[in-house]
Amino acid sequence: MKKFITTLLFLFVVKIASACSIFACSHNGKVLVGSNEDGDFPFSFVRTIPSTDNSYGAIFFGTVDMQAQSGVNEHGLFFDFTFLPEGEVDPSFLKETNESCAPNISNLVLKSKNVPELLEKLKDHPFNILTSQLFIADANGEKAIINAQDIIHQKDGYLTATNFNVCKAEDRDYSCTRYDKIETSLALNKDISVKDFRKY
Repeated sequence: MKKFITTLLFLFVVKIASACSIFACSHNGKVLVGSNEDGDFPFSFVRTIPSTDNSYGAIFFGTVDMQAQSGVNEHGLFFDFTFLPEGEVDPSFLKETNESCAPNISNLVLKSKNVPELLEKLKDHPFNILTSQLFIADANGEKAIINAQDIIHQKDGYLTATNFNVCKAEDRDYSCTRYDKIETSLALNKDISVKDFRKY
């Protein structure tokens, strides 16, 4: 039986005066993730985390405060965040918790192999942030967007996040040409490639 090896390629681009766009697509045994950040960060860092007996190795990308904005671990589990303007998520969706508003996603990524494992861990660590949403994808092609309102979880196809509450996308309650362009391009493409992802 022929085996298909699924690969995860991570494209990380910092663009001056641009806005966050994150997208992932799985097709014919390939998984690609594209991401750009919404600013010019002169003191950005790339941090490598070696594996231990209790955690997986990873590469993290972030800014001068040493907070990991995005990254991918040795099993191909990727994460990144997009900023949400005030009012995108209703505060009534916040969950009751004794923890701070945000779980330490980078630590959870170091202890998760894939999207289902990370989603399971997030059940005990609510994502109580009104001005951000989390995008995760893995080497098996599963992907999810998590914010304080809801979770969108897909096992196949493509998924996109920009700077609005994607949980409201089906209602067309947003205005984002970047989101529409990426979604349309991914829907029309018969295959996926790094070259095409760089265009988005």
